[in-house]
Amino acid sequence: MKFQKIKNFKWFKTILCLISGILIFFGFPKISIFPVAFIAIIPLIHIIETTESYKKLFKFGFITQIVAISGGFYWLTYTIKIFGHIPIIATIPIFLLFVAFLVCVFLFL
Repeated sequence: MKFQKIKNFKWFKTILCLISGILIFFGFPKISIFPVAFIAIIPLIHIIETTESYKKLFKFGFITQIVAISGGFYWLTYTIKIFGHIPIIATIPIFLLFVAFLVCVFLFL
């Protein structure tokens, strides 16, 4: 009965997306807990099976990829700051635009 209450929680699928994105990030080099990358797909499969519209699926995929790509390319903010001679406050929007672009590329391919 308690699991039904959790599944009916408004932000349940969004939290699953965040968890999946974090687990995907943990599965790649530097941290490299590679078996976690296989487990990270399980929340996404649950979301795909229970979501009715493609618009919501796109939103959940976008959230998952934002988290995974932001974790994977965290080092770009420092690189943009050092080699671009740009203040750190300006590098964050540039980084977010880059991440949003990559997410769109991965979602539309």
